[in-house]
Amino acid sequence: MTTENSREATLLRVGAACQAVYVALVRGLATADRLHAIAGWNPTADIHLHRHMTRRDAMEDLKQMSVGDVLLDDDDNLGLAMSGLIVELPEDTIRIWHTTESDISAPRSETGR
Repeated sequence: MTTENSREATLLRVGAACQAVYVALVRGLATADRLHAIAGWNPTADIHLHRHMTRRDAMEDLKQMSVGDVLLDDDDNLGLAMSGLIVELPEDTIRIWHTTESDISAPRSETGR
């Protein structure tokens, strides 16, 4: 079976999962902010911890929502840089990393896709 890779077909396949990832990340940000506030920490003092807490909470939400296959090892070693997460769908993989880049070009190879 050939997968349709037009923008519209891709959005139909991944749209709901992307929305769930967005909701989970917003909740993760709220959790990280709340935990930093409880501790009296400034998130910018250790930005990696804040991002990791955000991702960790988002991954737990995504596991509970059963959004695709959220990749976690049995021991919950997330296996990515602290701000990244991966959601495997039947025909697609959604990879999310934190970046400060404002212009990210579309992938040009099958591996990049």
